[in-house]
Amino acid sequence: MQGLSDEDIENMQKDPLNAPLDDRDRAMVAFVMKAVKSPDAVEKQDIDRLHELGWTDSDILDALAHGTNMIGSSILMKTFKMDQTC
Repeated sequence: MQGLSDEDIENMQKDPLNAPLDDRDRAMVAFVMKAVKSPDAVEKQDIDRLHELGWTDSDILDALAHGTNMIGSSILMKTFKMDQTC
């Protein structure tokens, strides 16, 4: 991740609202993490908030697609033990 340390990334996973990003990007990261972890918990207000910050529906879909693709890739790597060092 551009300009972020491993510690920044770890902290962002624990609490996306404290990510070292601007408010707009932080809100998107928090939304994607919420959607990936608890898709049924996403409400219209979550998307409205992103719209208020200037994100478009296309931006939101793109960000969530990237987030879900990362989860899918992680599952594949774990299944085939690609995440283990030799």
